[in-house]
Amino acid sequence: MRVVTLSLFLISFSILLAQSTDSEIKKIERREGGAVVLLEYPELKVQGETEKAINQSIQMAILNMFDPNAAGSLESTISEFIRSQKELYPDVQKTFSKKVQIVFQNESILTLRVEESSQTGSGPSQSKVAFTNIDLSTGQTMALSDLLKTGVSNQVDQLAEAQFQADQTSITAGQTIKWPGIQSLSNFSLNEGGLTFYLDPTSPNPNPGTQVTLPLARIEKLLKDRFATQLQR
Repeated sequence: MRVVTLSLFLISFSILLAQSTDSEIKKIERREGGAVVLLEYPELKVQGETEKAINQSIQMAILNMFDPNAAGSLESTISEFIRSQKELYPDVQKTFSKKVQIVFQNESILTLRVEESSQTGSGPSQSKVAFTNIDLSTGQTMALSDLLKTGVSNQVDQLAEAQFQADQTSITAGQTIKWPGIQSLSNFSLNEGGLTFYLDPTSPNPNPGTQVTLPLARIEKLLKDRFATQLQR
C-alpha cells in the first residue's frame, strides 16, 4: 500500500512567546487514501502588524517546504502536494519528513532550521537543510544585506573565503572545494558562534567544506549595530 507521510514539528518557541502576546498551536491533519499530512506549529494571536508579519514569515517557511513558488494558502498548498504525490508515486511507498526547529533567538532575530528528508521504498533517505532568519522588529524574513552594514559585503566575502581555505586543511587530501562567494549563498544564519554560511544544503550535519563560520569578534564591526549589540549580550 502506498503511504505518503509528512510530519512537521516546530519546537522551542517559548522565548518568542514570552516576549510576545498569547499564542495557540495550529494543527492540520489531512488523510486521503494512503496519503497522510500532519502539521503542528505555533501561531501568535495577532495584536499588531509585527505579530502578523511574524506569522506570515513562519507560514512562508512552511509553504516553501512544499513548493518554493507556492502562492496560495497552506491548505490549498497541501492539497496540491498530495495530488502531485499521488500522480508521481501511485504504487510506491513514499515517506516525507519535514522538521522545523528554532536554533537561535535574541531580541532582534529568530532563526529557523528547516530539514527535509524523503525516502522511496527501502531506498536511501535524501535530506536537505535550509535556514530562515526573521527580523523580530518587522516580522520579515531577512536577506544577508539586511544584516550587514552598507558596502561591507566584499570584506565579509574575503573573511569567509579565508576561513573556508583554513578549514580545507581538515578535508581529505586530494579533495578540493571551490569557494563560491557569499553572493551565491542564500543559506546563512546568525547564531551564538557568529555568522555561518552553509554551502551544501544536502548535508544536514556540519562537515569541513559544507559550512563556514565567522566568529563574532571578526565580524561585529561589519554587522548593523542593533544585531551586533544583541549578540554581545
